[in-house]
Amino acid sequence: MSSQPPYGTPQGGYPPGGGYPPGGGYQGGGYPPPPSYQQQGSSFGDFLAFRKMITPIIIQIIFWILVAAVVLIGFFGIIGGVSMPFGGGEAILGGFILIVLGPVLVRVYCEIAIVFFRMNETLIEIKNALERR
Repeated sequence: MSSQPPYGTPQGGYPPGGGYPPGGGYQGGGYPPPPSYQQQGSSFGDFLAFRKMITPIIIQIIFWILVAAVVLIGFFGIIGGVSMPFGGGEAILGGFILIVLGPVLVRVYCEIAIVFFRMNETLIEIKNALERR
């Protein structure tokens, strides 16, 4: 039986007697690092493999579009109520309520949607930390 390791001959970097170099890590050793130490894929590769989520960014864009729409609809309600000859008070009140509460409700809805993606990111971090052990 040979004294060669089963994975090939080390290229150097190991101190006499085996083991890892001082300070740890894989500094010039002949063996490849384990998968948990290898660098992850590129950002574009992560995007194509659905490991990187773009939906939180899209949700932020949708938030601002919806806030603008709610405020505009509120202003149109107020303008419509003012232009009515009789009984426009309900439209004016509804417009004010929409301008005040509309962005808050849109924000709550978008935050709920983003929470799911944050939970996913946290679970991935936990999974990666457990794999490194």
